Amino acid sequence: MMAASIIWPLPPKRQPWLSLASSTHSHGRHRVMSPPIFIFLIRNLTGGLILRGITTITPRKRLPALKRLHLNLASKFMLNISVTIITLNEERNIERCLKSVQWADEIIVIDSGSTDKTLEICIRYGCHIVSSEWLGFGCTKQLAVDSAQFDWIFSIDADEEVSFDLAQRLLEIRNSGSDFQGYRINRRSFYLGRLMKHSGWNKDYPLRFFNRQFGRFNEKPVHEGVELRGQAGIIEQILKHYTFPTLSSHIAKIDKYASLGAQEKVEKGKTSNVGRSVLRGILEFVQIYLLKAGFLDGKQGLILAVNSAFAAYMKYLMIWEKKHRPNQLY
Repeated sequence: MMAASIIWPLPPKRQPWLSLASSTHSHGRHRVMSPPIFIFLIRNLTGGLILRGITTITPRKRLPALKRLHLNLASKFMLNISVTIITLNEERNIERCLKSVQWADEIIVIDSGSTDKTLEICIRYGCHIVSSEWLGFGCTKQLAVDSAQFDWIFSIDADEEVSFDLAQRLLEIRNSGSDFQGYRINRRSFYLGRLMKHSGWNKDYPLRFFNRQFGRFNEKPVHEGVELRGQAGIIEQILKHYTFPTLSSHIAKIDKYASLGAQEKVEKGKTSNVGRSVLRGILEFVQIYLLKAGFLDGKQGLILAVNSAFAAYMKYLMIWEKKHRPNQLY
């Protein structure tokens, strides 16, 4: 297994510019607080070289309202919240996500080999970046948790966004203390640009805010989750989920998730056949479009039901393939 390596921030010994200008250290992140002349010298002398790429030193962006809220509460109580994110080529989503969590004491990003502008954006927002090979969803998210400085973790996906009300609620919980070891959060999902109010997507409360002393991610390769030893509270403020903005993004994920899901079933000794695969697809469509009122979500509800039926069909067909045609190239 390839060891994880820190990309940003640089260790103190590899940050020679810190002796040239006054600086502050905030939970592992060095932020240069220097006059423009020092910024100019740093950029020209170092070329902005940062381990694995070339970048320029850019002040960390903040959402003023959220930052003020954080500072007001932090003056009364040490909040100590770590936000954790896993990434792989998320340049379309990551900035929106990072803007919404600027209230956190630190942001941990586990990157599994992004080749787009994901890392550049994360550096700009002052994230602590660790490079790691892909370990599966559960294990990679747990690596992010283990890399955090603080016990209270808010785990967020790159295609999600924390609403202002949710951020305020999270900070209030830490400020006032809690009788719970974790919290399930009201997540509302958008599909092809539409907020889905039915189709089985309207009652989604994943456990995302928790004390790592009492919880950790399981090792499932897909549909991972936090296993909590203790009680979980409910937060009704909204976590926005911008899933599948295009049909191509959904279709691409169907293939990936169907393969992972099939492999998980095979490892548990499950079997399937072509007839069962077709039946599973039909049942999935009926459940989403009719039983869960997907027809009330308009065209997006119909498209989601059809694609979900295809995903179920593909997963069970891949179970058959893995059992009866292992390692076949043609």
